Amino acid sequence: MTQPNDQNTARGKDRHSGHKETFDQIVLMLILAFSFRVFVVEAFVIPTGSMAPTLMGAHSRYVCDNCGYHYDVNFPPQRTSSTDISIPRMAGVEHKVFCPNCGYRAQDDQALNPRIYYGDRILVNKFIYLLQAPKRWDVIVFKTPSEPQTYHYSQAYIKRLVGKPGEQIMILDGDIYVATKPNPVNSDWQIQTKPDHVQNALWRIINDTDHAPLGLTPAGSLDPMTAQDYIPWKPSEDGGWKVSRDATGARALLFSNPNGEGSVRFDPSVGHAKRSLTDFVAYDQYPGQGFLSPVGDLKLSFFYTRSAGGGPLELSLSRNHDLFIARIEADHVKLFRATLGNPAQRTLLADVPHRFGNAPVRIDFMNLDFRVRLLADGKELFATTPAQYAPDVAQLKAQFTRPVLASVGISAQSQVCSITHLSLWRDIYYTNATADGSPVYRGTPNNPVKLGPGEYFALGDNSPLSGDGRLWRESVFLPAEDIDAQAGVVPERFLLGKAVMVYWPAGYRLYLDDAPDLIPNFGEMRFIH
Repeated sequence: MTQPNDQNTARGKDRHSGHKETFDQIVLMLILAFSFRVFVVEAFVIPTGSMAPTLMGAHSRYVCDNCGYHYDVNFPPQRTSSTDISIPRMAGVEHKVFCPNCGYRAQDDQALNPRIYYGDRILVNKFIYLLQAPKRWDVIVFKTPSEPQTYHYSQAYIKRLVGKPGEQIMILDGDIYVATKPNPVNSDWQIQTKPDHVQNALWRIINDTDHAPLGLTPAGSLDPMTAQDYIPWKPSEDGGWKVSRDATGARALLFSNPNGEGSVRFDPSVGHAKRSLTDFVAYDQYPGQGFLSPVGDLKLSFFYTRSAGGGPLELSLSRNHDLFIARIEADHVKLFRATLGNPAQRTLLADVPHRFGNAPVRIDFMNLDFRVRLLADGKELFATTPAQYAPDVAQLKAQFTRPVLASVGISAQSQVCSITHLSLWRDIYYTNATADGSPVYRGTPNNPVKLGPGEYFALGDNSPLSGDGRLWRESVFLPAEDIDAQAGVVPERFLLGKAVMVYWPAGYRLYLDDAPDLIPNFGEMRFIH
């Protein structure tokens, strides 16, 4: 009679043991998940536009009625408390919004009450800086030293690292310069170039001919005759160039002059309220960017197809008073240097053999960080050396308040060719002033940042609207944590990790006002560089 009771007791013990094991496994999983979040990877949301368009904060989205270009505009979220922010589903806008590609003004039905989208959600590697030192151009997450009375050193900020311990940092003509001597002279300052994987994330569009304007008038009516008013590439008269559409319907530049030559130049004044060849950021149209600087770091990209003839194609880019001409011949590529005042007096810098057939070739010609390069189908054919071309820091400082607007041109001779998928880009431009023109506190040529041990300097990619080290007022003195840092820097102990991936890009929200953004924009998932 005791056997059934013994079996029931055994079954009870098994059930109790099984429940205990399940509970232990759940606890272990929670511990592992918590440890993973604390020590390895954590998710953050981008609330503001200080890193846009690399990383998106709350924003509205536009599609140009005239050229079809997609662009985003900042929405400054309202704070409901010291740290909480409120992002409505729709928001009234009382300012003008312009397409960054053709300059066409968004019509009121689209511009005045746009939908508002949440910012990107990112993953942060919190372990990497235990294994290696932070690198320049890393996108870092850290506890902000700004506004300690509000955030109490607990609010996470995200910026790009530009300065490391022991360095002096100067922002000049949109670029970052570093000196390591205690009292540097002009020749001690070295411009900092960005690796290609970082640079590719920092190009900003100026014009893309694949987005061809329809010819809308400012009032919104269609008049095809006005389409030319929105095309910034202007051919010389009777030179053989014409702007047309290729077989795919995309905008193309066609040249046909077997015995002559002609040129086409980029006109930055084309389009309503156009701000080409400046550091205008389309994202910053709300609350607005009133202080603009000419840019010199440019990239010209297109596909070149030579159909007949043996004449050269020449590409020209200027920066300040320097002019660089890439001459593409049938079997050679050459680079010349001249001046804007005397373009015919040329100095040969490079002569590289390269055979061009009749197939389309992707050309990238750029003047970036005082280094001129040309790539054909992604292969670098030449790049200037510092001995051939380097910044004159004294001259850049002297013209700090009166920089020269860049020029861009294309010319052809004795050939039949087409240029398609033509686009012009500019590099990120770090400013010495805010969007309204107010000067910043540090990082300027007159007040470089001097970084001590364990101090880093970080800037936002959206420089005109970024609250970063140029503007922070408060020093950090926490003797219990052995931190004594000057204003404007990120103490090493404040680093939380490196941003590595946008896993939930600027998601779509449901139509309820208080609904979260439940649908991610999968096409914008990307690694962060």
